[in-house]
Amino acid sequence: MSISNLTTQSHIEIGGIPIQIVRKPIKNLNLSVRPPDGRVRVAVPWQMTDEQICSIVNSRLNWIKKHQAAFRANPRFLQREMLTGESHAVFGQRCCLEVIDRPGRSEIILNDSTLQLFVQPGISVEKKLRS
Repeated sequence: MSISNLTTQSHIEIGGIPIQIVRKPIKNLNLSVRPPDGRVRVAVPWQMTDEQICSIVNSRLNWIKKHQAAFRANPRFLQREMLTGESHAVFGQRCCLEVIDRPGRSEIILNDSTLQLFVQPGISVEKKLRS
């Protein structure tokens, strides 16, 4: 049995904030607010109850809201339009996005400091983000 089979995900809402809960074989709870949109993820040990999770997250709501506000205020984390010339972080390095229209499947290629995104002509921003 692999470790990935021992992981489950669920979602709850606390204080109006959606929280992703990932249960896995770890010792401590890990709470993170993730860029670019400030989504909240909590990795917890299997044996931790929902009540314990809610209590800990409730005690950290001010910290969560502070970090979410920082992401919203930082232009680096604003909503991407997926246009040629945008700057994106890839493996911790800044890359310039080059969007290339072509028929067929979407594909992403990283060349030095350029991130090439091959997509079908007229594809929506949402689909480009999922590529």
